[in-house]
Amino acid sequence: MVFLDCMHHCWSLLAGVDLLAGYTHCIPTLDAPCQLLTMHHAETFGPVILKWRAQRIRLGDPSLKVMAPIELQHRTARDVFMVTLARPIRLLAEPIVLICCTYLAFEYAIFYVFFVAYPIIFEGTPIIRSDARVRGLLKTTGTYGMSTGVATLPLLPS
Repeated sequence: MVFLDCMHHCWSLLAGVDLLAGYTHCIPTLDAPCQLLTMHHAETFGPVILKWRAQRIRLGDPSLKVMAPIELQHRTARDVFMVTLARPIRLLAEPIVLICCTYLAFEYAIFYVFFVAYPIIFEGTPIIRSDARVRGLLKTTGTYGMSTGVATLPLLPS
């Protein structure tokens, strides 16, 4: 039961500060202005621009039979499924994608195990029995380590 109690705080303390745990609802609120800014960008996909241009020409003169190439394609639900949902699965057939995904999954698993192992390793010590903020300080070591690694990456010899 002690293990489950310690696990309860694992995700809220990933940032290392329990004060921010109650403010997770603010993340979508902060993301909304960014989405509003990017929503008004101009379209850059060529076939869609041609489709809009053809629609504008047809509105101006309905007798013209101007069609964009994308309008001539008949797409079924199966086609949409194969293009949008099955493509990531087909990408896993590529060896480099499969190796990179496996490596990243292994890295994330190790990183997660580090956070899960803290309560087990320090069970029965004053650290686990103390305040949630003190337990959160244990998890800041990963943040500091990664920040140091990223900051010193340009200093490595090429």
